[in-house]
Amino acid sequence: MVKNKEKTLSSFAKRTLAALVMLPITIAVIYSGYPMVDMFVLIIGSALAWEWAKMTAKADRDIYVLTYLLALVSSTLIYKTPMTVAFIAALTIFAFFKAKAEKRRLLITLGVPYIAVGIGALLWLYYAIGIYGMIWYLLVICGVDIGGYIVGSNLKGPKLAPKISPNKTWSGLVGGVILSAVLSVSFIAILDCLSMQASSVNDKLLFAGIAALLAVVAQIGDLVESAIKRSVGVKDSSNLIPGHGGVFDRIDGMIFAAPFTYILFILIFNI
Repeated sequence: MVKNKEKTLSSFAKRTLAALVMLPITIAVIYSGYPMVDMFVLIIGSALAWEWAKMTAKADRDIYVLTYLLALVSSTLIYKTPMTVAFIAALTIFAFFKAKAEKRRLLITLGVPYIAVGIGALLWLYYAIGIYGMIWYLLVICGVDIGGYIVGSNLKGPKLAPKISPNKTWSGLVGGVILSAVLSVSFIAILDCLSMQASSVNDKLLFAGIAALLAVVAQIGDLVESAIKRSVGVKDSSNLIPGHGGVFDRIDGMIFAAPFTYILFILIFNI
């Protein structure tokens, strides 16, 4: 029991330290705008491409990494052209036929749209909702992770998806949803104070509701990543980030929720 607590504290300390290092860098990049944001997203996407090929492919990993990177560049740098969808589709077909001798053929193929759309949507979202909107989004996504970790590890209770991720609990999900909503309201309140303006209660409730919904979507993304890792027999996507494993382990919910968020904001706010 003591060892488990010490292990939990050690893991939490590593996660906290990693977050303290990554968060200021991420916010600084967000504030810097173009071209730093684009370069930052490409770096993250490149790391994810390497991790995905490493997890799923047995041979020709460099070719799959290059395929993922081409799709990523297409979605981030030239995503507004009609040819982008066709190009990503062509790369997906190429990966499928290239991986015909691979055991994890479908996962290798899935990497093309997953990385291109998931990472690409982060950039689309940034240029659609701006600096403060993106910070709001990051807080919401971090909220479900932090809230889920703290509440779930203390309250425990029924498992959320025991066959996929044994450590995830319903209490953790509820804690993550609540913290995401609270962070949304708090962030808007801070912006109101800084701008000397007051958002309406309805606006705060709307964004809190959106935050809660995105928290659930991000949790689904986390479970999808867990299912992928379980199917390939690895605990972490890599060991690039202390306390978090790999890049995929850190941004799984973020890139899963990004396309959904982008579409949702278009529908609600006509961005």
